[in-house]
Amino acid sequence: MIPRTLLIGASGSLGLAVSDELIKGGHSLLLTFRSKANLSNVAPRIKNSSDHVTVSPVLLDVTSEASIKRFYHSNKSKLGNLVYMVGAPLVFKKLTEEGWLDFTRHLEVQVKGLFLLVKHLPVISHMKNIVVIGSSGVRGMPPSRLASYIVAKHALAGLVKVMAMELAPMGVRVNMVSPGVMGDGLTKQYPLHLLDLIKSKTPLRRLVLPKDVATAVRFLLDPSTDHLTGLDLPVDGGLSII
Repeated sequence: MIPRTLLIGASGSLGLAVSDELIKGGHSLLLTFRSKANLSNVAPRIKNSSDHVTVSPVLLDVTSEASIKRFYHSNKSKLGNLVYMVGAPLVFKKLTEEGWLDFTRHLEVQVKGLFLLVKHLPVISHMKNIVVIGSSGVRGMPPSRLASYIVAKHALAGLVKVMAMELAPMGVRVNMVSPGVMGDGLTKQYPLHLLDLIKSKTPLRRLVLPKDVATAVRFLLDPSTDHLTGLDLPVDGGLSII
């Protein structure tokens, strides 16, 4: 039985780009969706199934421990890779305007979900790679009015480092890809003038494309990178070096 790649957060624009890239690379995929409303987004990828590459939808709520246990119990396929790329919607607020529930909302999705998925893996020896989507916003000066999101991404980066250390003896590599602003997905809520400003300050003079991130994910899942773990790979057009 060929190990499969589990994509958490497959219904967003970034998830669709990553799934397309991995299908092209010969990965068989399990694409998660949280509700039936998200299923229509992953449906076009399901038709790409073939004798060599299968693409299957999976109903899964990563914030629910019971949902994760049910998934592992019902899914008998070996899971060779996990790509974790979910996030709560961005809401621009001053720190003093945020409530603790704002922080909890991001921590539940960003950190708790990944923790539960790894904690309840039934046979950890089948898992070889975990790639997590972070954010270049944790590098240098953080963006303003996004405190809960940035704090959650810092916590996620810490969890990735811990997992890289603790899972290494089991042969599991854990890496992170940290995109810059894409103007799509979660960051489509950025004001247009802010997107233009970020573009002008980026050495490569453009925003990040979902395909840029997808290519980095595929690279880290490739067997040729089997000595890379604990890496945080920025995909931001060079903005983080300024």
